[in-house]
Amino acid sequence: MDLVLQLLRERDTLKVTRLGWLSRSVLHLVTLGADLRERGVGLHVIEKGINTSSLKAGLGRY
Repeated sequence: MDLVLQLLRERDTLKVTRLGWLSRSVLHLVTLGADLRERGVGLHVIEKGINTSSLKAGLGRY
């Protein structure tokens, strides 16, 4: 997972099926989410229907 996170670039979207695959604790998840946001990387968690990249796209239109 560390290599995948290093290879992500701005405008990429990290897709995971479950949050458990991404993080072991809530603190780590929050930290990772903040890091991805600062880097301009979206997050799509399929099981929960979370997609931060579609939120960014929607906010950019207004």
